[in-house]
Amino acid sequence: MAVFSIDAADLDRVAQLGPTGMRLLLVEDNQRLQGLLAETINSAGYGLDAVGTVADLYASVAATPYDLVVIDLGLPDGDGIAAIRKLRSERHSMPILVVTARGAIDDRVHRPTPPPRAPARNASRCIPPWWGWRG
Repeated sequence: MAVFSIDAADLDRVAQLGPTGMRLLLVEDNQRLQGLLAETINSAGYGLDAVGTVADLYASVAATPYDLVVIDLGLPDGDGIAAIRKLRSERHSMPILVVTARGAIDDRVHRPTPPPRAPARNASRCIPPWWGWRG
């Protein structure tokens, strides 16, 4: 028979996770937008920490294992893209969702490779319908 001990820190961590069992980090410097996003994320049942600077992002990620980071690109003490690159260079592999008001082409995040079904979908558009093949 295995005996497990649970200390106060473990109980506190479980309480912070929320009913989904996932913990997210929101990095947004606009207090109003941070509040709106935090309310939505919390109401969906996720545990959430919210910070407003790149420095706080690094400190939070060093202290807590997050399941997802939601980050704004325009932060007061640094660029969100540079922060993401630094996290990846330090081997942090949690998913990162970018939320930004930037609209320039250079600010867009692109996939490194096309999705797996894209070639078949594109091929089906090139094959004439009278061949009887549908992708």
